Amino acid sequence: MDRSLLKQIWPIFSAEAREHLQAIGSGILELERDPARAGVVDGIRRTAHSLKGSAASLGLADVEAVAHAIEGSLAGFDAKAGLPGVVVEAVLDAVQAVEEALATADAGGQAQVPALGSLV
Repeated sequence: MDRSLLKQIWPIFSAEAREHLQAIGSGILELERDPARAGVVDGIRRTAHSLKGSAASLGLADVEAVAHAIEGSLAGFDAKAGLPGVVVEAVLDAVQAVEEALATADAGGQAQVPALGSLV
């Protein structure tokens, strides 16, 4: 995407992405507390999917990859088994990493996700 166009769109994307990240983080914590609320998984996956699509449309490959990984990590959710702690931790780490990438981009840098390989 053209850098000047991205600069114009960035404030809207950044605000929307943060809303998505907040919803993902809150949803994961809610699901960890009460796995019987399996419908929460669908909401988290839809939100991650929306973030993935927005990031892809702007050419933000790192954010897109993390959102895709979050979405995929919940594919096999079993309400009876609950959410494994490793998944909760991984999703929360991914949310934090994207937040850091957004903050860097807000300050004029690139929206690169730190430790991308280990997150996805």
